[in-house]
Amino acid sequence: MKNYKAVVSYRGDRFLGFERQEEGRTAQGTIENALSTLFPEGFLLHGAGRTDAGVHAEGQVVSFRVERAFDSEERLMKCLNHLLPSDIAVHSLVEVPLSFDARKSATGKRYCYRLLKGIRSPLVINAVSLDDIGVHDLSRLLEASSLLKGDHDFRNFTSKKADLLEFRREISIDVLEDDEVLSLVFTARGFMTYMVRFLVQAILDLCGGKVAKETVEDLVERPLPRRIYPRLAPAEGLTLEEVLYER
Repeated sequence: MKNYKAVVSYRGDRFLGFERQEEGRTAQGTIENALSTLFPEGFLLHGAGRTDAGVHAEGQVVSFRVERAFDSEERLMKCLNHLLPSDIAVHSLVEVPLSFDARKSATGKRYCYRLLKGIRSPLVINAVSLDDIGVHDLSRLLEASSLLKGDHDFRNFTSKKADLLEFRREISIDVLEDDEVLSLVFTARGFMTYMVRFLVQAILDLCGGKVAKETVEDLVERPLPRRIYPRLAPAEGLTLEEVLYER
């Protein structure tokens, strides 16, 4: 038996998320269709985690076990890319120990939310225009981000009904900037359902003066009774950048 690890990118606007569903086009289903051609005798595939419908990926990771080895890792990657449609691609592929699991072996994830400083561009599919969402006071971006980073109970920033870790997560938030794009980079061991998009929207609402600083602080510091943040940032601005593993 052989076990392979592949790093995959895809356009989130073309898929109903990563995880296979009974109906609708998903990234996992598309990869499995290609694998079934190369390994008709069967395989077992695991993804590092879910992405929502519309969320892009540059560094999604999958692992899959097969009964027989392919000619070479390079040829397997080329064959997969030949079978995959143009909106999804494998960027690297290596054989890994049988103990490796894309999800269980992960030690963290990094997401990036991109904000265009100017008007919306039809050529940019992985960012949201600040003009479109009505945010103009960017001087508060670092301050707003600082309210939410660190170790907190984030039950008010996820739609998940229950969590074994009691909704606690420790996250870092970095703000990067170039001439055209502002990026909010979120890193943690794991994120809950819609968590990054809730956090992004809260940050943008703070910058746009749509919510008071005290309101967001209260949601984090006094999470009970539960009051889920009422708005989500658009999915198209979010990209899964990297899944982290022990070196």
